[in-house]
Amino acid sequence: MRQKGASTRFPGVQSLGDGTYRLRAKVNNPKTGRTKELDQIKAASSALEASHIRAQLIGDAKNEETQQERQRLATFSLFWIKSKKRTLKASTFERYTRTLAHHIIPQLGDHYVDAITHHDIVRWRDAQEDAQPSTVNARLRVLKTLLADATVNLNLDRDPSGRVPGVREHKMDDDDNANCLTPPQLRALLDAMSKSAPRWYPLLALLAFTGMRIGEATALRWCDIDTVTSTIRVRRSIDRGHVDTTKTNTKRRAPLLPTLAAILNDHRRRLDYEGLPTAGDAWLFPSQVAFHKGKPMHKKALRKPLLVALEAAGLEGHLTTHGLRRTFNDLMRQVSSGEVVRSIMGHVTERMTEHYSHVRSEEKASAVGRVIQLVHTKPTTKSESGDAGGDEQTERKTAG
Repeated sequence: MRQKGASTRFPGVQSLGDGTYRLRAKVNNPKTGRTKELDQIKAASSALEASHIRAQLIGDAKNEETQQERQRLATFSLFWIKSKKRTLKASTFERYTRTLAHHIIPQLGDHYVDAITHHDIVRWRDAQEDAQPSTVNARLRVLKTLLADATVNLNLDRDPSGRVPGVREHKMDDDDNANCLTPPQLRALLDAMSKSAPRWYPLLALLAFTGMRIGEATALRWCDIDTVTSTIRVRRSIDRGHVDTTKTNTKRRAPLLPTLAAILNDHRRRLDYEGLPTAGDAWLFPSQVAFHKGKPMHKKALRKPLLVALEAAGLEGHLTTHGLRRTFNDLMRQVSSGEVVRSIMGHVTERMTEHYSHVRSEEKASAVGRVIQLVHTKPTTKSESGDAGGDEQTERKTAG
């Protein structure tokens, strides 16, 4: 039992004599709502000073539960990556985890989060000289996301990565290889693939005529081919062995025109002949590898046949499977509206459609040519059109 002192004019302050005071208070925990009792004996020169000490104790008690222990980046990143598991696609979560483990924690993990500075991040970014600029920027985006969340979770005064720019990436000129083909080049590639690697021709044609991502194409099942509406349902994707939603987490339909439908029908007959399932949930493009039979084709499997077909078609330069998506986007942009292109491609924003577009020199020249033609074309006036009509009638009568 604590000694009971004499009351003072300050609430919760009792004088015990000899310059000591008993300080009492009840404080509500802001997180739990529970009441916490304070009962301490403190030395003070006066009851007024004791009252000030009591007020400070109350403030410290209220902040006790909300104050967080100072954390190092390695400790916080473990909490952070666990919190991301249910919000990210499996392949994205795997990439975040790999970036943390190999490129962020080894260099910055020992730093206290609240002590990381703008200079620390710039120095970390510039130390990755062995990586391509696009790779460095991808790692930087992960670190920026991590620190932005840490700023909120740990109540930091500021985000040290907020004004750290990415490194400059090479931008292609008109004369560079834009990883896309012209219509004649695409036609030559399709012809070459149908002869040099006919087994891979259906997948190449699907990519060329729908603009799907390679992960979306390899994730197709036969039940996604809707012959009633002549469409293909795009509703999942495969990345790093994970079957998940599409990149934008949306579903869409791609047109199934007769040309592509005929190619896929031939593909179905070949699979039937080989004894592979071609209905329901069976994969549209099953793996050709024996020990992966019955599983979806790996998206990298098309790379070698594509290179062979490019060489056979006499096409120089570099074209990836994603380049077929760029090709489709570029051709669609020239013949249709942006809304239609985004609907088929699955782009969320107009900016992404522009990112996939490559305006060639010939297209620019053609557009400028039409402008020049418009400028130099003399408009026909009403009187001129009437005179022309009269002259024409006179010529007809003379001829008659």
